[in-house]
Amino acid sequence: MRTFSNDPNSKRSQTPHGSVAMMSRGIDQNAQAQDCSKLIQLEDAVWKYKHANHQLQANIQVLNLQQTASDTICRHLESQIQELLDELNNPCRSMTIKDLKIRLNLENKRFQELFR
Repeated sequence: MRTFSNDPNSKRSQTPHGSVAMMSRGIDQNAQAQDCSKLIQLEDAVWKYKHANHQLQANIQVLNLQQTASDTICRHLESQIQELLDELNNPCRSMTIKDLKIRLNLENKRFQELFR
């Protein structure tokens, strides 16, 4: 014959409700939840750092390309100025200012086409 006292499902918990073991178990679960929360925050911070790092690297590449283009334009303009000075200082050539403007406009159009 089976009584309620023999049935394992009807027995109460071996530890009393307010015991140290129950409180310790609650503290452990709370600590695990806090650790899990901190881990999620840390993973989120790592992801944000990686994303920001990727964005900065992309921006650096764009700036490097712009710097290269700017240097090329600067060299081109310097060479144009030097050529103009040479033309103007050469008395043998009979080039007028109007001729120089036409030549400069043609070269600038060609140069703009290269950068499109």
